[in-house]
Amino acid sequence: AKIRKQLAYVPGFFVNEKGDIDFVSYSGIGLLAVDEEGRVVGVQVRRDRIRTGESRYIWMSSAFAEIKPGYSGGASSGSPGGFIPSRKGARPQLCVTEGRFKAEKIADKGNDAIYVSGVSTWKSVMPMLRKVAHGRRAVYIMFDADAMGNVAVHRQLTMFAQALEKTGFIPRLLLWPKEYGKGFDDLVINTGEQYASHMKVESFEGFESEYQK
Repeated sequence: AKIRKQLAYVPGFFVNEKGDIDFVSYSGIGLLAVDEEGRVVGVQVRRDRIRTGESRYIWMSSAFAEIKPGYSGGASSGSPGGFIPSRKGARPQLCVTEGRFKAEKIADKGNDAIYVSGVSTWKSVMPMLRKVAHGRRAVYIMFDADAMGNVAVHRQLTMFAQALEKTGFIPRLLLWPKEYGKGFDDLVINTGEQYASHMKVESFEGFESEYQK
């Protein structure tokens, strides 16, 4: 009975009008968001089919059950980030990117990756950053290559970098020409093992001056 009561309040699960435990379902790929201690903190679904105007990615959530007549339980997923440690283990750098697939590629290349579900959700990963830093101060921000021309993304990047500085971190940006790929995973797919030669490291201050130009 205790497990049943707890399950009803796990994002994606709820109690239906018959009093049975039920859950939402989608056709697509389920991506587990795992925190720095290996705990699943959310499930994001990359849907197979979407209608015009719909997002390809959606979090498993059952917040609707909180207000739907005859239903109970339910919980919002929030927008948790995730952590994927380096798969090579040799003095990894600490990187932050957008989305699970890009983080997977960063880990494959030998660095620790924290990912946000959207650039505006960076606050959710600040506690995780502090826990996994282990003395590292440099944080490499690897947002999509179109950040240079996207005002909304630039605003979030600025706030994130400033928050990192206030916390004692040193924000550094890893940049590459967008013709080689929007995300880091695209860059690696399009350029192979030469991907690093197309990238440059920039301080936040240096990036800001280039952006203003």
